[in-house]
Amino acid sequence: MPLSPRHPQQVQHLHRPPSCWRPRCRSAGCSWTGWSTGTSTAPPRCSPSPTLTGTACCRSTTAWFSARGVGWVGGGTQHGSAGAEPPVSPPCSEQARLAPSVLQREKCRALLQQLQARLPQLRMEGVRNLWILKPGAESRGRGITCSAWLEEVLELAGKCTAPSLQPGQWVVEKYVEQPLLILGNKFVLRQWFLVTDWNPLTIWFYRDSYVRFCSRPFSLHRSGWRLSGGRHSKLPRDLIWSSQQFQLYLQRAGHTEAWEKLIMPGMREAVVAALRGAQELVEGRKGSFELYGADFMFREDCQPWLLEINAGPSLEPCSAVTQRLCAAVLCDTLRMVLDHRENPGCSTGAFELIYTEVGLGGL
Repeated sequence: MPLSPRHPQQVQHLHRPPSCWRPRCRSAGCSWTGWSTGTSTAPPRCSPSPTLTGTACCRSTTAWFSARGVGWVGGGTQHGSAGAEPPVSPPCSEQARLAPSVLQREKCRALLQQLQARLPQLRMEGVRNLWILKPGAESRGRGITCSAWLEEVLELAGKCTAPSLQPGQWVVEKYVEQPLLILGNKFVLRQWFLVTDWNPLTIWFYRDSYVRFCSRPFSLHRSGWRLSGGRHSKLPRDLIWSSQQFQLYLQRAGHTEAWEKLIMPGMREAVVAALRGAQELVEGRKGSFELYGADFMFREDCQPWLLEINAGPSLEPCSAVTQRLCAAVLCDTLRMVLDHRENPGCSTGAFELIYTEVGLGGL
């Protein structure tokens, strides 16, 4: 779903910047923002629960604009004078419902099936077109905001002057509106992996991982595991699970084979694809290595989705689980870059080789 402008048919007469305006009523096909936030005139209301077709609604809206002598951007009609009072709002149809025919319903179902086959992420996207904007140099939810409007995203990214938040150093990605939940809460799985060479690309995947929970039940009005206060009574006090606890939960929830057959293969595939895509942008140096932390969320059917990859992930323990795992991954990393280099047959700890390019060394 593309991040599209908020108002393709917005009225030109705005007394305040677009960021100060919010839609107060919706027609069947448009979101309206062309009115003054300071007006005391109540918008016209529709009769309760009218049944409208898209054509009928558009006709009523066109008539409303024509009666007030204002035009639409791109509509080819004459706009009102420069100092004219903006309109209150177009005809409100918050309670309106469409009455599609049987044929229209069948066409919609067929189209959705085609989209799901072509867009695997469609089942997670929801219907609110929410996108998340994250500063590239921050972590733990700092500086994160969500928006459905392209103007707000560009405005925020362009106005920021902090050294770590300069334009071009932001990540914008589709917000997961329909994630897999545990006890009604959103969660993220942190997965470590090690790159011991970029040419040939060599990737080692860590067997153990951990889950971080949001502290409140999932809501589209809240995001980020550090953004919400309080704690769900049935969640662990430190909001952390080991991957073994996560696997046990999946088994009890009926997803008995999800970890081995869906989650682990999917995470490995995503990591390999991401690194291969970035390989040409990385200046590899022989004798060097990098430990990364990948964050995953999951679809309701347990399909993993890669959110981001963190270079130099924090290994500061914040729970009993992470205290054990962070110490273990540090020990195994040293084993990989010191012992394994001299003795390829030695133990690699919990690291497993998942990808190496063949015949590219020295190029």
